[in-house]
Amino acid sequence: MKNLIPILLFLVGWSTTSFSQTYYNPSNKVDFTITIKESYKPVDYSKIGRDFNTMIQNELQRRENLKRYYDEIYYQTKSSVYSGTVLTSNNLINSKILMVQSEVIEQLDVYNRLLKSGMMKPDEYESMVRNIYYTYMNSNQVFLQIVQYKYNKDLELGDQSKINEHNKLFTNTLNSIEKVRLNNNEKIEFVLKGLIYPNNTIDFLYDFVRSSSDGRYNSYKSSWDNVLKNEDEKLKRERKIEEERLKRNEIKSQELKDYRRKTFDSRKEVLSVLNENEKRRFKNDEKKFLLKKVKESLPGKIENIKELIKEETSDSEFKKMMFNRYGQYNIDPLSFESNFVPFKFYLDCINEFVKSWKK
Repeated sequence: MKNLIPILLFLVGWSTTSFSQTYYNPSNKVDFTITIKESYKPVDYSKIGRDFNTMIQNELQRRENLKRYYDEIYYQTKSSVYSGTVLTSNNLINSKILMVQSEVIEQLDVYNRLLKSGMMKPDEYESMVRNIYYTYMNSNQVFLQIVQYKYNKDLELGDQSKINEHNKLFTNTLNSIEKVRLNNNEKIEFVLKGLIYPNNTIDFLYDFVRSSSDGRYNSYKSSWDNVLKNEDEKLKRERKIEEERLKRNEIKSQELKDYRRKTFDSRKEVLSVLNENEKRRFKNDEKKFLLKKVKESLPGKIENIKELIKEETSDSEFKKMMFNRYGQYNIDPLSFESNFVPFKFYLDCINEFVKSWKK
């Protein structure tokens, strides 16, 4: 028991010393000596340079491999479009097939340029190239179905005169396909001229050719003629409205010229009967009124006019005063035409009167 007590005291003292928080005391010296266990190793800059150069070369090689990969997709797809195209014994249909082929090849070129310029992501590029290829192959099959339809129809009709009549409608229908294009959904559309058909994607081309050749040609043509007629009538209406607007403007312009001349003449008459004091008062009121009206007519700063007149306007009822004092002298064209914008007229007045104001 006696031996156990010293052991317990030792353990308590050790635990408080080992696990207690250490605090910095400025009065005590602190040993900050750092012991380096390993000797200094120089930096191998040549190895770093070689590793960096290797990394750059690997990245360039990776990009070059990707470029070759996507170029291979591009060239193989174009080659497949050319080699996979099936033509027929009908030259007119062949011309339409080649029209679609040309549009698809041009679109493949666009995709390739967008990819290389960074405007299209690689995954998107692969998907769109693949989709346009299959879309083209399907369109080629549609034209082959049309050839099969024509062959079967000739057998069905039998009589040569009926075959010739049908062939005329068939030819006119195909000739109405002016061009093809890709829409925003990457679907091939056929653009018609002379006929109107509600569904113009390549998937409906067979239905269009068959229905038109079997008797709907005149109906489709009539729809086109109605559209042209409506557009022509619309243009005529717009042209008539524009002519009437120009005529009204011309009349207004002449009326304004007459009104301006009348105003200037009446001003001269008024000034001719005034004495010098009355003239000065008249011109002073006139300047105030014109500057006020110019400000009202054109919001914003008009420093050039201020500089010209050298005077601010007042809020006096000058218009009423002018009529009371000078009778026939009317300088406000709003009384002449309610829809008239008077800014130019006021400027004309300033230009006309400014010399007499300086006298």
